[in-house]
Amino acid sequence: MKKIVLFLVATSLLSCESHQLNDSFILFSEAQPADVDEITHFPQKYIGEYSFDATHKIMIQSKYIILKDIDSLEMTKKELDSIKTAELKGNKVLDKETGKLYDVRFKGDTICWEMANLDTIFSFDEGEVAKLFKQSIILNKEQENGVQVSCINFKGLKGKYIQLGTKKDYNYLKSKLKTNPTIIKENGDTTNVVLTFSRGDFRRLLRQEGWEFETSFFK
Repeated sequence: MKKIVLFLVATSLLSCESHQLNDSFILFSEAQPADVDEITHFPQKYIGEYSFDATHKIMIQSKYIILKDIDSLEMTKKELDSIKTAELKGNKVLDKETGKLYDVRFKGDTICWEMANLDTIFSFDEGEVAKLFKQSIILNKEQENGVQVSCINFKGLKGKYIQLGTKKDYNYLKSKLKTNPTIIKENGDTTNVVLTFSRGDFRRLLRQEGWEFETSFFK
């Protein structure tokens, strides 16, 4: 029964977007860094798949950046047959709700397979701007009150994916840099701070560490 519940939970999770900082407290008045040209595709040297851990990855393609989450599942044929939304078809498991087929392997009486969720987080769509700066890919997305910024920083075969940023990040940033933000309020509460940065300001921001949504990866 536990495995059946796990399958249903996994299917539910895989139908949702990967965990992202969608409601950023920190916004910028323009795409960052200022006075740096936009790019129209990602250079070949950055293209590839990078791992946060065994089941969470980030894929950089010429025109897309995709988060990949993998969930490994195991259950007996009897347990699988009791799930109305799934069916074993030869060497594959069919998810009847999505129509997706998953390759399986057999370990004795146990059926094993992996479910992967692909979440495109950047695609050069309208309102999306990418720039290269200091061995980093800077991703900009227009929001209602400003521009949300994320960074993919590279150091050899390792790096960090940073999403800017939370209120905690801003309080940390205030102690390091002069910010002078525009304050956005709703019903008396501050919902966003909008920063106007020079290229030098943004370079100093990239040197900071310990962001709340900061994840290391390796190739």
